[in-house]
Amino acid sequence: MVVIAIVIIIASISVALNDRSYNSIPIDPNDDVFYRQYPGTPWQLSYLVVNSTTLLWGNFSHDFRHEELMTVHVTPTIQNISDGFKEEYPDNRVSQTIEAYYFVAEEISYKDNDIWSSQYPVTTLHDGEGVCTDYASLLASLLYAGGLKDVAFVYTQGYNETEGRDIGHVYVAVYLPEYTPPRSEVQDKIRSYLGGGWIGLDPTNGIDGWHSRFASLNSAYECHWNITTIASVPVYGTVFSLDLGDNDWQLNHDEEFGYYFDVECELKAFEHDLDDDVTFTFELREDNVTIDREVINVTCGQDSLTEVKFVLGYLDEFNVDDYFDTVEIYLTISP
Repeated sequence: MVVIAIVIIIASISVALNDRSYNSIPIDPNDDVFYRQYPGTPWQLSYLVVNSTTLLWGNFSHDFRHEELMTVHVTPTIQNISDGFKEEYPDNRVSQTIEAYYFVAEEISYKDNDIWSSQYPVTTLHDGEGVCTDYASLLASLLYAGGLKDVAFVYTQGYNETEGRDIGHVYVAVYLPEYTPPRSEVQDKIRSYLGGGWIGLDPTNGIDGWHSRFASLNSAYECHWNITTIASVPVYGTVFSLDLGDNDWQLNHDEEFGYYFDVECELKAFEHDLDDDVTFTFELREDNVTIDREVINVTCGQDSLTEVKFVLGYLDEFNVDDYFDTVEIYLTISP
């Protein structure tokens, strides 16, 4: 029975690799409106969400750039594309994953002139281009929309001989126990960190003649195997715009209230079960101890936009000279 199962999977992979054609990407009208309004992710959101992202292995450095954070964003366009893979290969998650991988690798062009871009997946689809973070974010969104909830981002750092410099890179890992990838140092390392069943997928460099194709990351590319951080994908919602007060990250002060942050934001939530709400929890923490908290529930759906304004603060015993080192605002997004 095991041999039969393996043969079926291999046959499915062969079909998926040999019968693949894509046309221009139809963008849902609602997503087109979203693209025009929110072409890029706010830097404040990126900084906040990176603090609440679940680490599966490694650590985020304190100077982790906000541009390297991606969000998983299941919009109608992404759901429609993922549903197409499921219709073509029902009950076969391996073939669906292969299709998502090659779709991103073949349909998206690398944006050489803007390596620090930070954009939503629908923007990547709309423009047809992006950098490694955008490739990874789009692939993760397609996999999540297809029902694969165990998806992670793999952050690496290493020397790129082709470019002659140190370079960071991001790709995707997904829990897919029914598929065993070819042995490589990279796949072995990912599984040693995350356990069996996980495989790495790099849609940025996986198909353009560099070093790898689907599920066969090659340790010859140092930015594949020199893994520094593996983090679960941030899901269940998106903050479209965020304003931390007139002075941005500067701490405000009131004689009665003490030191505080003004927070203004627009929240819009996406999730598979549209009957559910998404909870956005903002926390002000000092040395990882929660000082103040604001919890906001947002109804899921294309047309639900919630504008909120609140204050996070505490009394005057705080040492303002050290606040950049000890105080952070965390945003946690949960169903």
